[in-house]
Amino acid sequence: MCGISGYFGKESSEPSKTHVHHTLKKMENRGKDGFGFDKVNLDNNKKLLFLHTRLSIIDPEIRSNQPLKDDEGMIVFNGMIYNFLEIRKKLIKKNIKFKTKSDTEVLLKFLNYYGIKKLNMLDGMWSFAYYNFLEKKLYLSRDRFGEKPLFFCKHRSNFIFGSYFDYILNLYNNKKFKLNFNKVENFIKNSWKSTNPDETYESYFKDIYAVKPGTYITINQNNVIKEKKYWNPLVFKKNSNLNYNKATKVLKKEYTDIIKKRLISDYPISCLLSGGIDSSSIVSVSKKFLNKKITCFSSDTADKNYDEKYLIKKTTDKYKLKSFFIIVHLIIQHEL
Repeated sequence: MCGISGYFGKESSEPSKTHVHHTLKKMENRGKDGFGFDKVNLDNNKKLLFLHTRLSIIDPEIRSNQPLKDDEGMIVFNGMIYNFLEIRKKLIKKNIKFKTKSDTEVLLKFLNYYGIKKLNMLDGMWSFAYYNFLEKKLYLSRDRFGEKPLFFCKHRSNFIFGSYFDYILNLYNNKKFKLNFNKVENFIKNSWKSTNPDETYESYFKDIYAVKPGTYITINQNNVIKEKKYWNPLVFKKNSNLNYNKATKVLKKEYTDIIKKRLISDYPISCLLSGGIDSSSIVSVSKKFLNKKITCFSSDTADKNYDEKYLIKKTTDKYKLKSFFIIVHLIIQHEL
């Protein structure tokens, strides 16, 4: 989890140093391992400003702090590219040099070389902003399922973005944002189910929108915005020749490979383990087939409707896993 935000627009409207520092302070909750910002002067009196706060998982050295920039592009990135080692090998074969061991630099070099239209080559979760100095274009993108948040606002000739709309409100003081009362009312009525009920991807403020999952947005020097889908969940390859036994073998191999990629880390690995099939299968595969040392954390509640200690202990005992239970206290306040 990292924080990203930025500005692309007229020099006369660029955020002040005070607004930049206030925004970085707001972004601390999304990463305290590092922070940075970079400002670039562009043609036609335009400015590009990228801000980032870092939660480091891969290559925790200072060299991998963001924004990350080279001669061709600059990027701020939140998430992880699970197949970054495979992509890195491909790029090295094309004589591309690396200065870090991070997936962020792999993503930067990938976008420099392959371009935005090859996003389907990536396996990961992400939200990123990438500026290509040769094309003179800014790109915003989210992963296929929208696991990582990203919001944007266009005001006159200026474009502002952030992994949370609060960063946009903080960074850009040239516009008074009005509440989107329909969105607020919808949330009060439907709670979390109202996140994107009509696929408008509106936020709680007018003129601030979420980047849609599985898409990328292009903004050129003339402030023309184009949105394009790079992935459609309804388009897939179907193999009708598999019988049950073959299908289970394929599923087992695919599932193991998927988990293996997601366990790449420069820090110890832990898992939030419930008694359900999802977390239990992840822990089981990690230990049984990948021989990974995983520490498990589970909730300990007095509510029998949610008590799964028996199932949790069956899994941790079977695989001899270190396990901790966190006591959850339910606090009910009565207002008179």
